[in-house]
Amino acid sequence: GNAVQEEILNDPEKLVDFVDSTTQGSSKLKGPNKKSKDSRNMVSSFVGATPDDLKKMGVKTDKLAGGKSLLEMAKESGGTLEKHQYLKARESS
Repeated sequence: GNAVQEEILNDPEKLVDFVDSTTQGSSKLKGPNKKSKDSRNMVSSFVGATPDDLKKMGVKTDKLAGGKSLLEMAKESGGTLEKHQYLKARESS
């Protein structure tokens, strides 16, 4: 696609409006609160969002593997989480 205009990138409200308008009606991209047939497999990411930001947006963060978040699991394994560790945690939850 085309690059997003600098004016939109520098204004959070315009950026949200832009994303909403380009994804509206698209079945490929669903927000974290939308339910699909198997919402357990849905994954969303909000880069740079703090736990408080997520709470304000109404985003629920799932705990895996005995009540741990992915961040907690990564910290325990030295800062990175391998794909097989993630998949194992998803299967266990």
